[in-house]
Amino acid sequence: MYSGISPYTVKSLVILDSEGKRIAAKHYTTELPTLKEQLAFEKVLFDKGSKESGASSISEKGEEGSDGSSSSSVNTTKGREEVMLLDGTLVVYQSIADVYFFITARSDENELILASLLSTLNESLNTLLRGQLDKKTMLENLDYILLAIDETIDGGIILESEAPTISNRVLMKDVEGAGNEIEISEQSFSKLLQNTRDQLSYLMKS
Repeated sequence: MYSGISPYTVKSLVILDSEGKRIAAKHYTTELPTLKEQLAFEKVLFDKGSKESGASSISEKGEEGSDGSSSSSVNTTKGREEVMLLDGTLVVYQSIADVYFFITARSDENELILASLLSTLNESLNTLLRGQLDKKTMLENLDYILLAIDETIDGGIILESEAPTISNRVLMKDVEGAGNEIEISEQSFSKLLQNTRDQLSYLMKS
């Protein structure tokens, strides 16, 4: 778990497909209170991110473009994440297969920490989805995606930095959920059986 005087704050985590459509998203601030505003912001993220993805590396956060954004790339041991400034918001993003991952934060946050966070989340998802980080697989396992995000970030605060820990916690919750479903099913069956016995008893007495 990350430690320090204050936690690093994430403004949003967004996962989009290759057409810019939402797969999953968590917005942790009140800056985008409505779904309409969130989707509009996500479209801007995708339009700019897909355009800048693969750009050559430049130092620091890069040179500002005419639209107020800038971009650079960060190399970590877990892969390459792109970094850009968009209207004063720091954006770290990465494209894998037909999916785009975005993390946004205040412009004064540490981009290397955020890049590491994104890499950690992707590594945990890669484990949970057995290496299939594509749109179809992610939509079929959306519960895993949302649980992994919640195990990584809570209310914009980074909770966990170890991918194995995140994936293990998600799998444990999945097992617990399955156990609860079995317990409920057994209770329902017992109740149905008792009702049937009561009905038979009533019919035999009448």
